[in-house]
Amino acid sequence: MGDVQSKRSVSIKRENKVAFSARKLRILVDGQDAGYIENGGVLRLKLPYHDTDIAFSIGKKVMQHIYIDDSDGEEVNIVCSINGSGGIIASKSYIDFSQAVYSRKSRLPLIVRIIIAIPIVIIMYYLIYSSFNSFLFG
Repeated sequence: MGDVQSKRSVSIKRENKVAFSARKLRILVDGQDAGYIENGGVLRLKLPYHDTDIAFSIGKKVMQHIYIDDSDGEEVNIVCSINGSGGIIASKSYIDFSQAVYSRKSRLPLIVRIIIAIPIVIIMYYLIYSSFNSFLFG
């Protein structure tokens, strides 16, 4: 077999969730660092054909393992997420990530957000001030 054919493609997708969204998920392959995945990101790896242990961790604590063997074929897709208590959930998936298109929400420019926020702050100040005055002075 040639060098290109002796490797399999492994794609690991982290679901976009609020819990632990700021923390990067660390991926280890056979105990060695393979990379990190941000919230909603995908890590693509080329791994040799042999039994492989893929571990998922936050920081140094390994929380989940997925084992890949020869029966998994040349393309392996894994979906993972972090639940509200900090536990990692990972499983093999039959979804093809190679055709997936990921987009980020376009954010409003800072000046537009400031222009929108100023009237809201003024209205909130007026409501709090008037309710405070009516409470004190009846």
